[in-house]
Amino acid sequence: MNTTQTTRVPVRAFLIPVVAALGIGAAWVALSAYHYKSDGGRSYFRKNVEDLKAGSTNWLFIVLIRDADPLLEEIRGMPEVEHVAIEASRISIVGMRHLGTLPNLKTVKAYYSEHQTGVSDEGMLELRNCKKLEALLIFGGLTQEGIAEINRQMPNVRVITEHE
Repeated sequence: MNTTQTTRVPVRAFLIPVVAALGIGAAWVALSAYHYKSDGGRSYFRKNVEDLKAGSTNWLFIVLIRDADPLLEEIRGMPEVEHVAIEASRISIVGMRHLGTLPNLKTVKAYYSEHQTGVSDEGMLELRNCKKLEALLIFGGLTQEGIAEINRQMPNVRVITEHE
């Protein structure tokens, strides 16, 4: 004799929390986007730096920052940074020069856009003094000549582009 009973949950009872969760998620995304727009991403960057100093991450996210160069100057030589992600931010050669002072930098992942002049051949060469650098994952912005120069000046760094 089978004593197991199956309880049927009405679809409406299931959907209400799911729709509510989706609504909350959409509101969070909208609020985050507004917040990024309102202060140029500075508060998220500073929170990221606090997390780095606390040891809760080893990633520096340079994402949706209107003017990254002055913020990057504040973290020159910061040993906690091992990985950097750059996307949709204004970063120049000067900003890349600041990243070049990070003693434990291992990887840089960057997506090129017209506002990211530092995501370029010249910008990546600013990382030549990062002795622990292992990989550059660069999507756009590099030329074949630049990749050859990066390989010449940084022979232990693997350059991965969108062409691989």
